[in-house]
This record gives sequence, C-alpha cells and structure tokens, in this order.
Amino acid sequence: MKNCFVTSAIADDKKKDGTPCETVLVQARPYAHHIENIVHLKDVVWEVALAADVMEEKFFGTDTF
Repeated sequence: MKNCFVTSAIADDKKKDGTPCETVLVQARPYAHHIENIVHLKDVVWEVALAADVMEEKFFGTDTF
C-alpha cells in the first residue's frame, strides 16, 4: 500500500440470524503527510477496500460484496 499501513485479520462472527460466519477486518493508519484533503482520504479508503477484497478472494474464493 502506498498511502498507508494496512492491518488485517479474519475473525469468527455471527450473522443477524445467528449463523456462524467469518468477518474480514481491515484498518489503516495513513501517513500523516498524505492526508491533506478529501481526495487523499478517498485514496486511503480505496487501499483499505482493496486489501479487504484481496483477503476475501484468497481465503474465501470470491469477493462477496
């Protein structure tokens, strides 16, 4: 990731109906000098979403959302 450090994890979770599932958790710590306006923040959000998609495809076979 070029705009931030991304940390990710897969956690056991439950859906609203109680069915067990796994949840992909991704968080970012943007470089302080990078966030100067909303466009830069959108870049960080895009990178976090991309990291989540990669994990989802690698460990679950598809990007569900």
